[in-house]
Amino acid sequence: MPFSTGTFSRTFDCTTDAANGVKILASKFDTELDGFALGLTTTILKDGTQTCTAAIPFAEGITIPDDKTIAFGTNTDVLIQYDETTTDSLKISAAEGAGLAITLMADEGDDAGDEWKLNIADGGTLTLGNDIASAGSYVTHLTITPNATVANSTTAVAGNLTVGGDLTVTGDDITMGTNTAGHLLIADGANFNPVSITSLSSISTVANDDVFLAVDTSGGGLKKIERSTIVAGLATSGAISNVADDTSPQLGGDLDMNGQDIVTTSNADLELAPNGTGHVTVKGNTNPGSIQFNCEANTHGQIVKAQPHSASVTNVLTLPAGGDQTLVGTAGATFTGRVLVDDTTDATSTTDGSLQTDGGLSVAKDAVFGDDVMLLSDSAVLKFGADSDVTLTHAADTSLTCNLMMAATTFEPTGDTAAGDNAAIGFTSAEGLILTGQGSSTDVTIKNDADATVASIATGTTVFTINDDIGVSGRAVGHVTTDNDGNFDLQVGNDFQCTPSGNFTLTFSNPAAGQSGNVLLINSGGHTVSAHASVAINADVLTALSTAGTYHLAYYCSAASGNNTIAVSASGALT
Repeated sequence: MPFSTGTFSRTFDCTTDAANGVKILASKFDTELDGFALGLTTTILKDGTQTCTAAIPFAEGITIPDDKTIAFGTNTDVLIQYDETTTDSLKISAAEGAGLAITLMADEGDDAGDEWKLNIADGGTLTLGNDIASAGSYVTHLTITPNATVANSTTAVAGNLTVGGDLTVTGDDITMGTNTAGHLLIADGANFNPVSITSLSSISTVANDDVFLAVDTSGGGLKKIERSTIVAGLATSGAISNVADDTSPQLGGDLDMNGQDIVTTSNADLELAPNGTGHVTVKGNTNPGSIQFNCEANTHGQIVKAQPHSASVTNVLTLPAGGDQTLVGTAGATFTGRVLVDDTTDATSTTDGSLQTDGGLSVAKDAVFGDDVMLLSDSAVLKFGADSDVTLTHAADTSLTCNLMMAATTFEPTGDTAAGDNAAIGFTSAEGLILTGQGSSTDVTIKNDADATVASIATGTTVFTINDDIGVSGRAVGHVTTDNDGNFDLQVGNDFQCTPSGNFTLTFSNPAAGQSGNVLLINSGGHTVSAHASVAINADVLTALSTAGTYHLAYYCSAASGNNTIAVSASGALT
C-alpha cells in the first residue's frame, strides 16, 4: 500500500485474487503490511513524536486554541500565542532575559532598504531600524525608552520629523540640540531657525511706522510698541528726532561718543565754555590724560600728555606773551640735567625713532645701546682709534671688510658657504664646519706654521691628499660593504664581505693606484670562483677558493686599470 502525495493505494485486490483462484500469499500480505507501515510512518502523530520533513499545505487553515503557543527555534527562542486569559491579545515573546527582534522584508530583503527591524530590548526599550545604508545592517530611526513615570519616558527620532497637523507641547520647554542660548526661533517661510539676537541686523534710523518689541513686566508676554508711544514717554516729544529742538539739553549721565565725533559745519568754531574759574579737564583712565592735534589730513598728530600718577606733580604750561607767535624750535637748546625720552619707538630709518636729528651726532663720553646699531648707507665705514687706523667697511650686498687682521677667541659662522666662493668658512646643523675655496690647483689647502702644505683637495675633486705620515692614537676604522655578486666597487670602500649564491668572477671595479683592502669570502655553497683579467692571483689559490669554506682575501692596486694590475692573495679555509 504505497503512500504517495497523501493518497493510500493498495497493491493487490483480494477479491480479484479469490475469483481467479489465487490464495492469500505471505509475500503479498507482507507487501500490504509494509504499505500500512509506510503510511503510518509519514503521518503527523498527536503526541508530537513525529517530525515534519516538508511543507504541509493546509486547505482549511490552522486553528490554535486559546492560550496555546507556537514555538520557534530549537531552544524555543520565540513564542506566538493568543493570550485570552490575561491580556486578550496576540503575544510574541522571547526567551527569559533575551530581547525580541522582528524583521519585516520587502522584495525578499535582498536589496538595501528592503528591511525594517523592530527590536525590544530586555528592559523595554523599543527601536525601529532600516538597512538603507547597507543590506542587513540596520540603522536605528526611532527609539522609545519607557519609564515608570510616563513624563520621563523618551521618544527619539534620529532623522527629520514631519508633523502633518499641529504640534502640541504640554510641557514647558522645547530643547534644541545647539545654538539655543540667546537665540530666537524666527520663521523664514519654510522653517523656524534659531537666530542669535546679536546676529540681527540693525537699523540706522527709526521711521514713523517702525515698531519695537518689549517685555510687558506687568501684563506679561512680548508686545510691540509704536515709535510715537516711545516719543510720548520722553520729557520732550521731539527730543528723539533732533537735539536742536531742545534749547537747554542736559545730560543725565556720561555722554558716550560710541566711536563718533563732535563736528561743526560752515567753518563754525567748537567752543568749550567752563563757568567762572572752571577749566577744561582731560581726564586719564588707565593712561594719563592727553590731547592730540592732528594735521589737516588727520593722518598724523602731536600729543600733549600729562605726567603719570606716579610722578605726583602738577605742571603749568604758560604760553609766551605777545601775539601771533609760532612755537617751533628753530635754535639749539642746552639742558643742564639729563634729557630723558621715555618713548620706546624703535628707529627703522633716519626719520623715525624716539630721538631724531637731521645733522650729525657728537657724543663725548661712552655711548650705550640697548639694541641694534644700524648703518643704513651702502659702503658705510666704522672707524676705530684716534687716527681711525682700523676700519670696517661695508660692501653693498656682499661683505664687511676689515683693513687689518681681526683677532677673536672664537669665530662662529651661522650659514652655509656657496659654490664659487674664493674662500669661506660656513656652518650647517647637518654638515658642521664647512671650508670652501676656489684655486687654480687646489680648492682647500691646510698649511703648518712653516708655510708647508699639510693636506689639500685638488680643484674640482673630492680627493683629500695628505703630504706626510698619518699618526693615529686610537683605532683607524672604516666600514664594511656587503657585496654578494663578487664585483667589488672600490669607489664605495676598501673592505667587503661576500656570500655568493652561485659561481662568480672575482672583479674589482673603479680601482685607484695604491688602494688596498680586504675581502671576507663566505663560500658556503662551494661555488666556482674565476678571476677577471685585471686580477693577478695564483691558480691553485683560485681553485682552493672554489671549495666550500670561509676565506680572507687581501688586494693591492698597482694601477688604475690594465691586466694583472690588482694583486690578490688569500688565506686557507678559515672554517
